[in-house]
Amino acid sequence: MLLDELNKVTQKTDKVMIDYLSQNQDERFLDLITYQIKTGGKRLRPFLLVNFFLASGGKDENKSIFPAAALEIFHNYSLLIDDIIDKGEIRRGVDTSWKKYGKSMTMCVSSFYFSSIVDLLKGYHPKILEIFSKETKLVMEGEIIDILQERGEVRNEPFFKKHHYENIEFSDYFEMVEKKTAALFRASCMMGSFLGGGDKYLNISEEFGKELGIAYQIRDDVLDIFGNEEDFGKEIGKDIKERKGGNIVLLLASKKKPELTKLISRETIDEELVEEAMTIINKTNAKKEAELLYRKHADRALQLIESLPRTAAKENLKMIVDYLSKRKK
Repeated sequence: MLLDELNKVTQKTDKVMIDYLSQNQDERFLDLITYQIKTGGKRLRPFLLVNFFLASGGKDENKSIFPAAALEIFHNYSLLIDDIIDKGEIRRGVDTSWKKYGKSMTMCVSSFYFSSIVDLLKGYHPKILEIFSKETKLVMEGEIIDILQERGEVRNEPFFKKHHYENIEFSDYFEMVEKKTAALFRASCMMGSFLGGGDKYLNISEEFGKELGIAYQIRDDVLDIFGNEEDFGKEIGKDIKERKGGNIVLLLASKKKPELTKLISRETIDEELVEEAMTIINKTNAKKEAELLYRKHADRALQLIESLPRTAAKENLKMIVDYLSKRKK
């Protein structure tokens, strides 16, 4: 049932995204521009927006599809940039946009995405634009913090050298996650809630989005280290190779085994060093601790929506939390 609801939202959102990205475009460039969208994705953010719209009192879900499409386009815009920064070659089981078309073409595509977002949000209440603007800025702040938390002198860039985190505390990790990942979850829930019921459930939607976003990223961090590449759709252990300080498993393990930080700070990390890192990680209980943290934030999200009216949309929101706890990709 949940997958049927997800698919329904996905079909509507994808049609709007493709339509707006394709408007007034040279046919020679359509495959390039729409490639990122057509590679798929879970469409969680549109699903959250639509269901918070309905759970907050909205009646015609079609009124929420354009903002949902705008948020999903921004999400994919951020992935285009993220993959270039991290040199990621695989996403959703296929080549990333820059790997397939090149970095210069992908940077141009990102501009098309932003223009389409502007078109999609025309005419909406200023509060919707305010939420969108505030939370999407936080996403890019989070991206910057994520880069600055990389281990070792991996980037020969002036700002990185000046502001690089020598030590990462758990508060630093959660600041990054609340911005880079949770901000769009929060925006989805808040925009849907405001469209459906004004300010009535706005605080609940804000906190729910934050808690679910944190839980989602923790689960993603665990899958990056312990997942199955075929299921996950991305290279397993990529966070080790990219020397990510902002991975909860690596952070938890490094607090107990400082040699892990030294290992992933090396100039070159090959498969042998990845295996060595995994051996160190497996000597700790970092995976279990990360899963307990996930459960803490997921349970908090569930508690927050108990006060919403009893509707099918509320049940969808509860089911999505359970779905994410079991996801393998």
